[in-house]
Amino acid sequence: MHFHIITNVWGERHVDLFLGLTLPNVLSAGNLPAMARLGEVTYRFFTTRAARNRIESSPLIEAIRGFAQVDFVTSLEDSNPDVAYHVHWFHRAAAEAKRAHAIAVFVPPDTLWTDGSFKRFGELISEGYSGVACPFLLVVADTCVPEAQERFMARRTAVMAIPPSSIWDLAQRHLHPLQLLSMPGVRHARPAFEMHWPVGSEGIVSRYAVRELVAFDPRRCPITFLWYPGNLPEGQDIYFGADSDEMLMLSVDPLEKYFANYILDHTCDPCDLARTTRHPLNDTRHTRTFVQRPVRIHGEAQTPASWRRRELLSEGAARDILVGQRAMQLWRAMRKYGCTKASELLSVALLATPMSRQWREREPLAVIVPTDRAMAGFRETALRTLQAPGQEQSLMKFVRDHVVRAPFRAGQTCKTLSGSELRLEAVHGSLTINGHPVTAGPEEIEGTTLYVIDGITTQAPIELSQD
Repeated sequence: MHFHIITNVWGERHVDLFLGLTLPNVLSAGNLPAMARLGEVTYRFFTTRAARNRIESSPLIEAIRGFAQVDFVTSLEDSNPDVAYHVHWFHRAAAEAKRAHAIAVFVPPDTLWTDGSFKRFGELISEGYSGVACPFLLVVADTCVPEAQERFMARRTAVMAIPPSSIWDLAQRHLHPLQLLSMPGVRHARPAFEMHWPVGSEGIVSRYAVRELVAFDPRRCPITFLWYPGNLPEGQDIYFGADSDEMLMLSVDPLEKYFANYILDHTCDPCDLARTTRHPLNDTRHTRTFVQRPVRIHGEAQTPASWRRRELLSEGAARDILVGQRAMQLWRAMRKYGCTKASELLSVALLATPMSRQWREREPLAVIVPTDRAMAGFRETALRTLQAPGQEQSLMKFVRDHVVRAPFRAGQTCKTLSGSELRLEAVHGSLTINGHPVTAGPEEIEGTTLYVIDGITTQAPIELSQD
């Protein structure tokens, strides 16, 4: 097996961090040395000429050469290239790893890894996984770097090994303030990919909806623009690390990073994650898979009852995220078919009602959506009332009146989630539901089947009578 470890690094701050923190950490026994025992390793640096000179003059590079061939790519003349180039260089590196039949391993220059993480990446690829996604936490560089160097760097060799049992103790002392904004119930939030639930001082339970790959086989695993796993063939699985004993990355960031985009007076909730994963750059089928995996980040002590309580909270949030993702997909399809009024009701239900806790049935489901033409006969005041505070139960009744357990076959009568009956008929090649013509569908949307009908089937308890 051949590995390409890839680091993009330039600029004084990042070179300082890489030479003083990440590179000593990469050399810990369970990382690069252990990976080198699994196969041939090439360490590839994408950098500027000035940064290359500094890196090559470090005595640690000679230590790296003891385990890997070292390769520098310095194609940019600019001493301070735009930060966007790191994305392009990662993709170039992935393409070159593919030509070399090598496994791509991305190591940013401002990261720390538990000792043994790299060994585990190699083992998982050897076991047949196409890629590995690793959990991570943000920590403050200003305070974390000196403590990490003091506690974990060997004086004689300048190698920094962080045992998995010690990573939480280090991380919790230096958690970035914006990492805390991913915890439900705090006052502010930020655009989020993850949520965290503290378990006293023992650690945190985390849910990640989006994660980049840290290692992957580019011959089997395509990547997106932001190196998330792309659309893999059946059977080409991605491994998602779920315990800090196995693997964990700390992203070592300056205190001021990201503060420009935090959200005042808005606590992080599952709808935030659902919305973020629906962005075209983030939307892959793995966002639905990763969020279902709880991650334990912890020290040595773990009180089972405390951890289980937090995991139950995280399971509820995962369900909320998945329902939110599906609702947003349905919303887009509704708008496409001219069902804007129904889509507005769905939007309000998603944000203002416990829809995910009411929508407990697992896939497959079928959703029956009335067109705007069918809704036009109802009083606007009645529709606005359905969306008003205090009408959550009525709104949920309306939504559940339009969902049945699939498969929904012609000639079959099914009960909606609210208990009313819907009958699907095929007449002369056309479909009807309770006598109303199906104008679009059935359309499959990841386990949910959408039918658009020119009629109303609801028995919502508030008055929706025609004008």
